Amino acid sequence: MRSDKLNQKWEEINSKNPEELTNTERIWYTIEPLLQLGLIDHYINYGFDFHNETMEDLKHIGELEILNLMLEVNNKFEGEIPKDIDERNEELADINENFIEEIDNKFWKLAPEAEVRLDKFIAKNFD
Repeated sequence: MRSDKLNQKWEEINSKNPEELTNTERIWYTIEPLLQLGLIDHYINYGFDFHNETMEDLKHIGELEILNLMLEVNNKFEGEIPKDIDERNEELADINENFIEEIDNKFWKLAPEAEVRLDKFIAKNFD
């Protein structure tokens, strides 16, 4: 459970225009929802709006296994991944269901430890 101070900072970050976030704020802004909602959710919903930033942020904080899972999903799309949510979901629906399930399972095995590391990053930079 995070302190009131950190909860207040999270609210502040989420009220900002994402382009105005500092690098450390952006890392929290992109990685927290990914770890809470899941890798596939990132593609299905609006987390994808910051897809490139999320990949950069995963690399920055050393979450390379999760980054590699994301790259595996990226490679399943035909060409450039559609920015339009409906088009992206149509293509995602065509990806082999076993592959999606396997990636999802791998992600959820990695997520708890990644969340611990994110919490340490947050405490170091915001507490």
